[in-house]
Amino acid sequence: MNDKPTFGSMIRSARKEIGIPLSEVARRAEISRCYLSQIESSKVPPPGIAIIGRISEVLHINPDIIYPAAGLLPPDMALNLSNVIAVYRDHQSSIAHRP
Repeated sequence: MNDKPTFGSMIRSARKEIGIPLSEVARRAEISRCYLSQIESSKVPPPGIAIIGRISEVLHINPDIIYPAAGLLPPDMALNLSNVIAVYRDHQSSIAHRP
């Protein structure tokens, strides 16, 4: 069983934690209340980068956490994917070779 929270459940939890109504988040993120409800209940796949960015801004969620939850890299990393991979591989290699 996978206990990892879904993108939608992370959004819902963050919204409830700061006490903002669904309709207010939707208004500030410039999406419909119905669409946000579908996102929160995982009835639709996570939205694209622009909408995720707006939602994370409204809810004060760290983008480095929310983009991967949606199966995406943060936009700045996606633009430099080859560099990100190289840094990751170097890091993994240094860990593997520690005494």
